[in-house]
Amino acid sequence: RRQLASSLSSGETAPDRASKARETLHLLDDISNLVCTVIDAAELCRSVHASARWRRGAADAFGLLSGYIGSLNADERLYRSLRRFVFCDDGTDDDPTVLTGLPAEYRRMARAMRKEFERDGIHLDYDRREEARELNDEVVGLETLFTTNITERTKRFDVDANMAREVDRIVPRHVLGQLVRPGAEPEHDGGLTLSSDGLLCNTLLAHSPSPSLRREVYMQSNTAVPENLDVLDSLVRSRHRHSVLLGYRSYAHRVLSDRLVETPEKVAEFLDSMERGSRDVFRRDMEEIAEAKRRHEGSSGDVEPWDVPYYTTLLRGRRRRARWE
Repeated sequence: RRQLASSLSSGETAPDRASKARETLHLLDDISNLVCTVIDAAELCRSVHASARWRRGAADAFGLLSGYIGSLNADERLYRSLRRFVFCDDGTDDDPTVLTGLPAEYRRMARAMRKEFERDGIHLDYDRREEARELNDEVVGLETLFTTNITERTKRFDVDANMAREVDRIVPRHVLGQLVRPGAEPEHDGGLTLSSDGLLCNTLLAHSPSPSLRREVYMQSNTAVPENLDVLDSLVRSRHRHSVLLGYRSYAHRVLSDRLVETPEKVAEFLDSMERGSRDVFRRDMEEIAEAKRRHEGSSGDVEPWDVPYYTTLLRGRRRRARWE
């Protein structure tokens, strides 16, 4: 960063402009690689580490690093270095042949870097750039809070004795460990208190033939973090304000601007084409699940969301056994 700033302030024109362009791109890439290596490790740690203390520490580090990345993306010296030494279009001895003379992978990297700078508001005046930075910090904080709530909050709920016996049939008590404890309320005599732990809930949804247990687990696990509704509302508003400030119609337009599909309209077209192409297969699969449910439960009712994991697992197992036989 200091080296780039020093080259920029010297005002000298490099004798070999192509070499200077490659050097500038390598320096910018080294900054990006170093920061991303650390923040990627922090993001992984905050999402999957077994220790809550480590997850909180990683979340704090992620927030700090996100702020630092924001300051890098708002650093005019880095942006001007890219413009002057690579694109050569900042009004100082302009020469577009420098960029076009670079190898294709360098040109792609240069355009991606410039687009990322400009996508984050480097083109704005100081006041609006500072507002964009503050909004970006707000967005990162809300994203972190949303993820932390999912990771840290565990909902516990009671099931009756019949459901408890079904749980015991699927998951041995010594495996349940801290996730299940005997029901404390008198009306739950012989019952269990389950948790919204993802591994436990997904196991019960995939392997329990009891529709009442599956429904209870599904409903409880999908309402485990009600406070995230307010967080999500705030996140949607902040992302939209941030994106509009940067000159985009919406957050979707901003986040897709450097992706292959480019626009929300193209995403919708792609999803519609995928839906049309898979419609017949989906209908056949759902009919097969509905028939399996009718045979097992004697019910001709609709296939519910909590039915799909169980009957999908059942039908896949049946097909595997048929192949072996």
